[in-house]
Amino acid sequence: MDKALRNVLVTGGSRGVGLGIARKLAASGYRVIALARKPGDDVTAAAKASGGTLHFKAFDLSVLDAIPEMVRGLKTEFGPLYGL
Repeated sequence: MDKALRNVLVTGGSRGVGLGIARKLAASGYRVIALARKPGDDVTAAAKASGGTLHFKAFDLSVLDAIPEMVRGLKTEFGPLYGL
């Protein structure tokens, strides 16, 4: 499978190490969904500059009961997840 078709979910992806990982994966041809409680200027700029390979979704992972629905929504929007 071509890695350009592979979706990778990066938690803590709005800043710091998580955003660095998200940027690197997106630059390597993966479609990246960066997940964090709230967006920041850095992830917003990175998503715009990525040419459609980096996306941001706001979600609080401490809301455990909502995780299955969030994953289903990501799968519907982006297709199957390849990695976390």
